[in-house]
Amino acid sequence: MPFQIGKAGAGTREIARKRALRICLALLALIVISSVLTLTGNKLLHLNTWVTSLLGYLTIGMGIGFLISVIKVSTGKDGKEIETAITRAVKGAKAEEKISEILDGLPKEFAVFNDFPCPMGNIDHIVVGPTGVFVIETKSHTGEITTSPEGKLLRDGKPLEKDFLKQVLDQCFWLKEKMSGRGIKVPYINAVVVFTRAFVKVYQPVKGVRVVNKKWLLNYITETKNNLGIDERRQVFWHLLAIKSTESDAFHSGQ
Repeated sequence: MPFQIGKAGAGTREIARKRALRICLALLALIVISSVLTLTGNKLLHLNTWVTSLLGYLTIGMGIGFLISVIKVSTGKDGKEIETAITRAVKGAKAEEKISEILDGLPKEFAVFNDFPCPMGNIDHIVVGPTGVFVIETKSHTGEITTSPEGKLLRDGKPLEKDFLKQVLDQCFWLKEKMSGRGIKVPYINAVVVFTRAFVKVYQPVKGVRVVNKKWLLNYITETKNNLGIDERRQVFWHLLAIKSTESDAFHSGQ
Protein backbone atom coordinates (compact mmCIF):
# COMPACT_ATOMS: atom_id res chain seq x y z
CA MET A 1 0.00 0.00 0.00
CA PRO A 2 1.43 3.41 -0.96
CA PHE A 3 1.74 6.47 1.26
CA GLN A 4 -1.11 8.86 0.36
CA ILE A 5 -1.01 12.58 1.06
CA GLY A 6 -4.12 14.75 0.85
CA LYS A 7 -7.81 13.91 0.57
CA ALA A 8 -9.02 12.97 -2.89
CA GLY A 9 -11.96 15.01 -4.17
CA ALA A 10 -11.72 17.64 -1.43
CA GLY A 11 -11.29 20.54 -3.83
CA THR A 12 -14.08 19.37 -6.12
CA ARG A 13 -16.47 18.89 -3.22
CA GLU A 14 -15.65 22.43 -2.08
CA ILE A 15 -16.58 23.68 -5.55
CA ALA A 16 -19.90 21.82 -5.32
CA ARG A 17 -20.52 23.26 -1.84
CA LYS A 18 -19.90 26.84 -3.02
CA ARG A 19 -22.13 26.39 -6.06
CA ALA A 20 -24.90 24.97 -3.87
CA LEU A 21 -24.49 27.82 -1.38
CA ARG A 22 -24.89 30.45 -4.10
CA ILE A 23 -28.05 28.77 -5.39
CA CYS A 24 -29.43 28.38 -1.87
CA LEU A 25 -28.88 32.07 -1.11
CA ALA A 26 -30.62 33.04 -4.34
CA LEU A 27 -33.56 30.77 -3.54
CA LEU A 28 -33.82 32.09 0.01
CA ALA A 29 -33.90 35.60 -1.40
CA LEU A 30 -36.69 34.49 -3.77
CA ILE A 31 -38.68 33.03 -0.88
CA VAL A 32 -38.29 36.19 1.22
CA ILE A 33 -39.20 38.50 -1.67
CA SER A 34 -42.27 36.44 -2.62
CA SER A 35 -43.41 36.39 1.00
CA VAL A 36 -43.02 40.16 1.39
CA LEU A 37 -44.78 40.87 -1.90
CA THR A 38 -47.67 38.58 -0.98
CA LEU A 39 -48.14 40.19 2.44
CA THR A 40 -47.75 43.70 1.01
CA GLY A 41 -50.27 43.03 -1.72
CA ASN A 42 -52.77 41.63 0.76
CA LYS A 43 -52.48 44.45 3.28
CA LEU A 44 -51.72 47.59 1.28
CA LEU A 45 -53.68 46.82 -1.87
CA HIS A 46 -56.48 45.01 -0.06
CA LEU A 47 -55.98 41.94 -2.20
CA ASN A 48 -56.54 39.62 0.69
CA THR A 49 -58.16 36.94 -1.39
CA TRP A 50 -57.60 33.24 -1.32
CA VAL A 51 -56.19 33.41 -4.89
CA THR A 52 -53.34 35.80 -4.07
CA SER A 53 -52.61 33.96 -0.84
CA LEU A 54 -52.51 30.63 -2.65
CA LEU A 55 -50.16 31.99 -5.33
CA GLY A 56 -47.87 33.40 -2.69
CA TYR A 57 -47.78 30.18 -0.68
CA LEU A 58 -47.22 28.13 -3.83
CA THR A 59 -44.25 30.31 -4.71
CA ILE A 60 -42.82 29.88 -1.22
CA GLY A 61 -43.46 26.13 -1.29
CA MET A 62 -41.82 25.69 -4.68
CA GLY A 63 -38.80 27.65 -3.50
CA ILE A 64 -38.47 25.53 -0.35
CA GLY A 65 -38.90 22.31 -2.34
CA PHE A 66 -36.25 23.30 -4.85
CA LEU A 67 -33.97 24.36 -2.01
CA ILE A 68 -34.27 20.91 -0.42
CA SER A 69 -33.54 19.26 -3.78
CA VAL A 70 -30.40 21.34 -4.23
CA ILE A 71 -29.16 20.37 -0.76
CA LYS A 72 -29.77 16.67 -1.45
CA VAL A 73 -28.04 16.78 -4.80
CA SER A 74 -25.07 18.79 -3.52
CA THR A 75 -24.44 16.28 -0.74
CA GLY A 76 -24.71 13.34 -3.10
CA LYS A 77 -27.59 11.75 -1.13
CA ASP A 78 -30.16 11.86 -3.89
CA GLY A 79 -29.96 8.86 -6.21
CA LYS A 80 -31.82 10.72 -8.97
CA GLU A 81 -29.27 13.44 -9.55
CA ILE A 82 -30.11 16.12 -12.06
CA GLU A 83 -27.21 16.91 -14.41
CA THR A 84 -26.23 20.37 -13.17
CA ALA A 85 -23.00 22.15 -12.36
CA ILE A 86 -23.40 20.97 -8.76
CA THR A 87 -23.99 17.32 -9.57
CA ARG A 88 -21.14 17.28 -12.06
CA ALA A 89 -18.81 18.51 -9.34
CA VAL A 90 -20.14 15.88 -6.90
CA LYS A 91 -19.68 13.12 -9.48
CA GLY A 92 -16.18 14.40 -10.16
CA ALA A 93 -15.34 14.25 -6.45
CA LYS A 94 -16.68 10.69 -6.21
CA ALA A 95 -14.56 9.71 -9.21
CA GLU A 96 -11.42 11.15 -7.60
CA GLU A 97 -12.20 9.28 -4.38
CA LYS A 98 -12.61 6.06 -6.36
CA ILE A 99 -9.26 6.52 -8.08
CA SER A 100 -7.63 7.18 -4.71
CA GLU A 101 -9.02 3.83 -3.53
CA ILE A 102 -7.64 2.12 -6.63
CA LEU A 103 -4.22 3.74 -6.15
CA ASP A 104 -4.18 2.19 -2.69
CA GLY A 105 -3.44 -1.03 -4.54
CA LEU A 106 0.03 0.18 -5.55
CA PRO A 107 3.09 -1.29 -3.79
CA LYS A 108 4.54 0.47 -0.75
CA GLU A 109 7.39 1.91 -2.84
CA PHE A 110 4.93 4.39 -4.32
CA ALA A 111 3.58 7.68 -2.93
CA VAL A 112 0.35 9.38 -3.97
CA PHE A 113 -0.50 13.08 -3.69
CA ASN A 114 -4.24 13.78 -3.91
CA ASP A 115 -5.86 17.13 -4.77
CA PHE A 116 -2.49 18.81 -5.33
CA PRO A 117 -2.85 22.64 -5.45
CA CYS A 118 -2.23 24.11 -8.90
CA PRO A 119 -3.15 27.55 -10.33
CA MET A 120 -5.02 26.11 -13.34
CA GLY A 121 -7.13 23.75 -11.22
CA ASN A 122 -5.96 21.24 -8.65
CA ILE A 123 -4.13 18.19 -9.93
CA ASP A 124 -6.31 15.23 -9.01
CA HIS A 125 -3.44 12.82 -8.30
CA ILE A 126 0.35 12.74 -8.56
CA VAL A 127 2.01 9.32 -8.24
CA VAL A 128 5.72 8.91 -7.54
CA GLY A 129 7.34 5.49 -7.64
CA PRO A 130 10.05 3.26 -9.13
CA THR A 131 8.34 3.41 -12.54
CA GLY A 132 8.28 7.21 -12.66
CA VAL A 133 6.14 10.26 -11.93
CA PHE A 134 2.50 10.40 -13.07
CA VAL A 135 0.08 13.32 -13.21
CA ILE A 136 -3.46 11.93 -13.32
CA GLU A 137 -6.60 13.79 -14.35
CA THR A 138 -9.77 11.92 -13.33
CA LYS A 139 -13.07 12.11 -15.22
CA SER A 140 -16.48 10.68 -14.34
CA HIS A 141 -17.98 10.73 -17.85
CA THR A 142 -19.99 7.82 -19.19
CA GLY A 143 -20.23 6.59 -22.77
CA GLU A 144 -17.57 5.51 -25.24
CA ILE A 145 -14.31 7.46 -25.42
CA THR A 146 -12.50 7.55 -28.74
CA THR A 147 -10.32 10.04 -30.64
CA SER A 148 -10.86 12.16 -33.72
CA PRO A 149 -8.41 12.19 -36.66
CA GLU A 150 -7.09 15.49 -35.25
CA GLY A 151 -6.27 13.85 -31.92
CA LYS A 152 -9.18 15.19 -29.86
CA LEU A 153 -11.05 13.09 -27.31
CA LEU A 154 -14.64 12.21 -28.25
CA ARG A 155 -17.49 10.86 -26.18
CA ASP A 156 -19.98 8.83 -28.21
CA GLY A 157 -18.51 10.44 -31.31
CA LYS A 158 -18.94 14.03 -30.10
CA PRO A 159 -16.29 16.43 -28.73
CA LEU A 160 -16.04 16.66 -24.95
CA GLU A 161 -16.92 19.95 -23.26
CA LYS A 162 -13.26 20.63 -22.46
CA ASP A 163 -9.82 19.75 -23.81
CA PHE A 164 -8.72 17.36 -21.08
CA LEU A 165 -5.49 16.51 -22.91
CA LYS A 166 -4.40 20.15 -22.82
CA GLN A 167 -5.49 20.41 -19.20
CA VAL A 168 -3.28 17.57 -17.99
CA LEU A 169 -0.37 18.62 -20.21
CA ASP A 170 -0.56 22.17 -18.82
CA GLN A 171 -0.47 20.70 -15.30
CA CYS A 172 2.60 18.61 -16.19
CA PHE A 173 4.36 21.65 -17.65
CA TRP A 174 3.56 23.73 -14.56
CA LEU A 175 4.84 20.98 -12.26
CA LYS A 176 8.07 20.65 -14.25
CA GLU A 177 8.64 24.39 -13.99
CA LYS A 178 8.01 24.40 -10.24
CA MET A 179 10.40 21.51 -9.68
CA SER A 180 13.04 22.96 -11.99
CA GLY A 181 12.87 26.21 -10.05
CA ARG A 182 13.90 24.30 -6.95
CA GLY A 183 17.14 23.25 -8.57
CA ILE A 184 16.54 19.52 -9.03
CA LYS A 185 16.79 17.27 -12.04
CA VAL A 186 13.20 16.76 -13.10
CA PRO A 187 12.31 13.23 -14.24
CA TYR A 188 9.96 12.61 -17.13
CA ILE A 189 6.35 13.20 -16.04
CA ASN A 190 3.74 10.85 -17.47
CA ALA A 191 0.41 12.52 -18.26
CA VAL A 192 -2.70 10.38 -17.72
CA VAL A 193 -6.43 10.92 -18.16
CA VAL A 194 -8.46 8.20 -16.44
CA PHE A 195 -12.21 7.65 -16.87
CA THR A 196 -14.01 5.91 -14.02
CA ARG A 197 -17.26 5.06 -15.83
CA ALA A 198 -16.62 5.31 -19.58
CA PHE A 199 -15.62 2.58 -22.04
CA VAL A 200 -12.24 3.78 -23.33
CA LYS A 201 -11.24 2.76 -26.86
CA VAL A 202 -7.97 4.67 -27.01
CA TYR A 203 -5.07 2.25 -27.29
CA GLN A 204 -2.15 4.58 -27.96
CA PRO A 205 -1.01 7.81 -26.26
CA VAL A 206 -2.68 10.92 -27.68
CA LYS A 207 -0.40 13.97 -27.84
CA GLY A 208 1.78 12.26 -25.23
CA VAL A 209 -1.14 11.57 -22.89
CA ARG A 210 -2.22 8.08 -21.89
CA VAL A 211 -6.01 7.70 -21.77
CA VAL A 212 -7.29 4.70 -19.78
CA ASN A 213 -10.27 3.25 -17.96
CA LYS A 214 -9.87 2.89 -14.19
CA LYS A 215 -9.34 -0.89 -14.37
CA TRP A 216 -6.16 -0.43 -16.42
CA LEU A 217 -4.67 2.39 -14.36
CA LEU A 218 -2.58 0.29 -11.96
CA ASN A 219 -1.26 -1.85 -14.80
CA TYR A 220 -0.13 1.22 -16.70
CA ILE A 221 1.60 2.74 -13.67
CA THR A 222 3.37 -0.41 -12.54
CA GLU A 223 4.41 -1.53 -16.04
CA THR A 224 5.86 1.80 -17.17
CA LYS A 225 9.66 1.57 -17.30
CA ASN A 226 11.13 4.93 -16.33
CA ASN A 227 13.37 3.40 -13.63
CA LEU A 228 13.30 6.12 -10.99
CA GLY A 229 15.89 5.29 -8.31
CA ILE A 230 15.19 5.52 -4.60
CA ASP A 231 17.28 8.69 -4.16
CA GLU A 232 15.47 10.38 -7.04
CA ARG A 233 12.10 9.33 -5.64
CA ARG A 234 12.94 10.76 -2.25
CA GLN A 235 14.09 14.01 -3.80
CA VAL A 236 10.91 14.33 -5.88
CA PHE A 237 8.73 13.40 -2.91
CA TRP A 238 10.19 16.05 -0.57
CA HIS A 239 10.10 18.73 -3.24
CA LEU A 240 6.45 17.93 -4.00
CA LEU A 241 5.67 18.28 -0.30
CA ALA A 242 7.36 21.70 -0.28
CA ILE A 243 5.52 22.83 -3.42
CA LYS A 244 2.20 21.62 -2.00
CA SER A 245 2.75 23.61 1.18
CA THR A 246 3.79 26.75 -0.71
CA GLU A 247 0.89 26.60 -3.16
CA SER A 248 -1.65 25.94 -0.40
CA ASP A 249 -0.42 28.98 1.52
CA ALA A 250 -0.58 31.12 -1.63
CA PHE A 251 -4.14 29.96 -2.35
CA HIS A 252 -5.42 30.66 1.15
CA SER A 253 -3.72 34.07 1.32
CA GLY A 254 -5.35 35.01 -1.96
CA GLN A 255 -8.87 34.18 -0.78
